[in-house]
Amino acid sequence: METNPNETPNENTPLPDILQPIQVITAEVPQAQPEIEVPPGYVLLVALNEDGTDIPNSEFFYPEKSYKRFYSNEQKYRVKKKLN
Repeated sequence: METNPNETPNENTPLPDILQPIQVITAEVPQAQPEIEVPPGYVLLVALNEDGTDIPNSEFFYPEKSYKRFYSNEQKYRVKKKLN
């Protein structure tokens, strides 16, 4: 049955189906980390908090052959990624 938009609804006019509300559940979704390419001869290091978690935005590249000389303290820094 077609309805004319200019007509005013009355008691005999069928009502359109009413959508029922749905339940929305909030979910924790981990943020996707962009793939970081490590240049040849370098490692990607990250600074650590006291509890051993990464400090956000503290990643940096350092030459692979000499990073252990300055960043060997595994309580403060860790190798996040090496060139595969």
